[in-house]
Amino acid sequence: MEYRSNYILRALRGDANIFTPNILKVDRSGVTFYKRNHFLINVDERFIPASSIASVMVNTGILGATLIVVSKGGNEISITGLSISDARRAKEEMLSYLET
Repeated sequence: MEYRSNYILRALRGDANIFTPNILKVDRSGVTFYKRNHFLINVDERFIPASSIASVMVNTGILGATLIVVSKGGNEISITGLSISDARRAKEEMLSYLET
Protein backbone atom coordinates (compact mmCIF):
# COMPACT_ATOMS: atom_id res chain seq x y z
CA MET A 1 0.00 0.00 0.00
CA GLU A 2 1.13 3.55 -0.64
CA TYR A 3 1.06 6.40 1.88
CA ARG A 4 1.64 10.05 0.92
CA SER A 5 2.61 12.85 3.26
CA ASN A 6 0.53 15.99 3.45
CA TYR A 7 2.19 19.26 2.39
CA ILE A 8 0.61 21.34 5.14
CA LEU A 9 1.59 18.88 7.87
CA ARG A 10 5.15 18.73 6.49
CA ALA A 11 5.38 22.53 6.27
CA LEU A 12 4.38 22.84 9.92
CA ARG A 13 7.34 20.61 10.79
CA GLY A 14 9.83 22.46 8.58
CA ASP A 15 9.84 20.26 5.45
CA ALA A 16 8.23 22.59 2.93
CA ASN A 17 9.01 21.00 -0.43
CA ILE A 18 5.87 21.90 -2.37
CA PHE A 19 6.70 19.97 -5.53
CA THR A 20 6.09 16.41 -4.43
CA PRO A 21 4.90 14.61 -1.35
CA ASN A 22 7.07 12.07 0.39
CA ILE A 23 5.83 8.59 -0.49
CA LEU A 24 6.06 5.42 1.58
CA LYS A 25 5.29 2.10 -0.11
CA VAL A 26 4.72 -0.93 2.09
CA ASP A 27 4.53 -4.45 0.74
CA ARG A 28 5.62 -7.98 1.62
CA SER A 29 9.17 -7.39 0.38
CA GLY A 30 9.75 -4.36 2.61
CA VAL A 31 9.40 -0.61 2.93
CA THR A 32 10.41 1.87 0.22
CA PHE A 33 10.64 5.63 0.85
CA TYR A 34 10.67 8.14 -2.00
CA LYS A 35 11.64 11.78 -1.44
CA ARG A 36 12.45 14.56 -3.91
CA ASN A 37 16.10 15.55 -3.46
CA HIS A 38 17.34 19.09 -2.78
CA PHE A 39 18.01 19.81 -6.45
CA LEU A 40 14.35 19.02 -7.33
CA ILE A 41 15.46 16.96 -10.33
CA ASN A 42 15.69 13.43 -8.99
CA VAL A 43 13.93 11.34 -6.40
CA ASP A 44 15.92 9.66 -3.65
CA GLU A 45 14.82 6.13 -2.84
CA ARG A 46 15.54 4.16 0.33
CA PHE A 47 14.54 0.55 0.90
CA ILE A 48 14.50 -1.64 4.00
CA PRO A 49 13.71 -5.33 3.40
CA ALA A 50 10.97 -6.78 5.61
CA SER A 51 13.44 -9.28 7.07
CA SER A 52 15.65 -6.39 8.27
CA ILE A 53 13.00 -4.30 10.04
CA ALA A 54 13.84 -4.05 13.74
CA SER A 55 11.14 -1.64 14.91
CA VAL A 56 8.35 0.64 13.73
CA MET A 57 7.39 3.72 15.73
CA VAL A 58 4.67 6.33 15.32
CA ASN A 59 5.22 9.74 16.92
CA THR A 60 1.94 11.61 17.01
CA GLY A 61 1.38 15.30 17.44
CA ILE A 62 -1.64 17.56 17.42
CA LEU A 63 -1.68 17.93 13.63
CA GLY A 64 -0.10 14.77 12.28
CA ALA A 65 2.34 11.97 12.78
CA THR A 66 5.86 10.87 11.96
CA LEU A 67 6.47 7.23 11.10
CA ILE A 68 9.94 5.86 11.86
CA VAL A 69 11.11 2.48 10.55
CA VAL A 70 14.42 1.23 11.97
CA SER A 71 16.40 -1.60 10.40
CA LYS A 72 18.48 -4.18 12.26
CA GLY A 73 21.63 -2.42 11.02
CA GLY A 74 20.55 0.89 12.56
CA ASN A 75 19.42 2.64 9.36
CA GLU A 76 16.10 4.37 9.60
CA ILE A 77 13.41 5.80 7.39
CA SER A 78 11.44 8.71 8.80
CA ILE A 79 8.42 10.19 7.03
CA THR A 80 6.74 13.28 8.43
CA GLY A 81 3.42 14.78 7.48
CA LEU A 82 1.29 11.65 7.61
CA SER A 83 -2.15 11.72 9.11
CA ILE A 84 -2.30 9.88 12.41
CA SER A 85 -4.61 7.23 10.94
CA ASP A 86 -2.32 6.64 7.92
CA ALA A 87 0.74 6.31 10.16
CA ARG A 88 -0.99 3.78 12.40
CA ARG A 89 -2.35 1.89 9.38
CA ALA A 90 1.15 1.70 7.83
CA LYS A 91 2.60 0.46 11.12
CA GLU A 92 -0.05 -2.25 11.46
CA GLU A 93 0.51 -3.30 7.85
CA MET A 94 4.28 -3.61 8.37
CA LEU A 95 3.82 -5.56 11.59
CA SER A 96 1.38 -7.94 9.90
CA TYR A 97 3.97 -8.66 7.19
CA LEU A 98 6.59 -9.34 9.85
CA GLU A 99 4.36 -11.84 11.64
CA THR A 100 3.74 -13.94 8.53
